[in-house]
Amino acid sequence: MPTTEIKYTWDEFERDYRLLADRICLMPGDAIAILKARRDGALLLGKMIEEIKGVEAYCINCRLEESEGEPIIKLVDPPSGLSGRRVFLVTEMANSGFWLDTVKKYLEEEMGCTVIIVTIHFCEGSIVEPDIYLRKIPRKVRVKYQWEW
Repeated sequence: MPTTEIKYTWDEFERDYRLLADRICLMPGDAIAILKARRDGALLLGKMIEEIKGVEAYCINCRLEESEGEPIIKLVDPPSGLSGRRVFLVTEMANSGFWLDTVKKYLEEEMGCTVIIVTIHFCEGSIVEPDIYLRKIPRKVRVKYQWEW
């Protein structure tokens, strides 16, 4: 079965990042970390900072490295300000979940964080189920965000 593509507009994004922000219940000391992997997480980071005023927000950059076996995801300069905190790890999409799972494990095991995963879209079959998400989509659907058009 071929993959179906859904176009996701700026208007939808504007609506959805606000809905996500409303679902995040912050406590003193909490932080938001935006996962910037293959898509443009910087845009979401900026919008979340606008919407949730006063919260410390970080960008987590990752890169994919080739290896003899499976490809390896590496965090690039993980922010030390997250250590020991409750962190809302936010991204547009939980597709396979491999990137989110890697970052979540790193934050929990290496930095002592409690991680809450937050996404706009969550793809069936992902190895990570977000704690907060807006839409669950079938595996054979690809969401094409307007900044990718």
